Amino acid sequence: MSGTARNDDRFRGEGPIPAMLEDALAWLVRNLKNRTVTTPDGAGLVDEPEIPLVALREFVANALVHRSYERDASGKFVQIFIKRGRVEIISPGGFWGILPSQVGLVHRPSAVNEALYAICQNIRLSDGRRLIEGEGGGILAAQQALRNAGLREARVLDEGIQVRVIIYRSTDDAQSTRDRRAAQSSQHVDVLQELSATESQVYSALAQKPATVADLVEDTQLTARQVRYALPKLVKRGMAEQRAHSGRRGSVYRLITV
Repeated sequence: MSGTARNDDRFRGEGPIPAMLEDALAWLVRNLKNRTVTTPDGAGLVDEPEIPLVALREFVANALVHRSYERDASGKFVQIFIKRGRVEIISPGGFWGILPSQVGLVHRPSAVNEALYAICQNIRLSDGRRLIEGEGGGILAAQQALRNAGLREARVLDEGIQVRVIIYRSTDDAQSTRDRRAAQSSQHVDVLQELSATESQVYSALAQKPATVADLVEDTQLTARQVRYALPKLVKRGMAEQRAHSGRRGSVYRLITV
């Protein structure tokens, strides 16, 4: 793990996965900036990492649990870099039985190391939180936490021999936007947990880019009927909207960000 050129705090973690995760999170918190936010009761201000801890925990935990342990990945490590405008997490191995647009879908877990994944679902960290969330919902929650903080969604890239996660850092002029979105988003988080498997899959695909029904069929591998059933549900919930027709391609749908 390596910091920026100005803050070259290098760290190497070893040991059981829970210990490596907690050490990595401590290193990240130590080297990232803080942001000041209002407490939930509005009574005061507190400092917290510029990137929500729930997002950092989820992406680092996934890198440790889902990395490849095959022979060709022997000697390779999970790497974390703090750069000027982003944090990058690189883990050996590519995606396993899942498309990039399906990463993090609720009710659709996909594990490279099934036995390890099953064990880690029952492990808790020192603060009582689970090491990983079951049913694949942790990534959705992490992306929502980033949006709530006024940050861009993280990008998950399959580079063949490795997976790279890019988490974008904050800018100094985004504080007011973050505070406003945080105040508006608590109900949106609750709604995410209520989505059906199909709705979650369509929601995740739309989080990548606006899309037509045909685009969503291609990105999610759902049928057109399933997509057409899920879209009005998302629109009714206030999570998506239908935009102008795109020629012969039909209507374009996009998420409504809070």
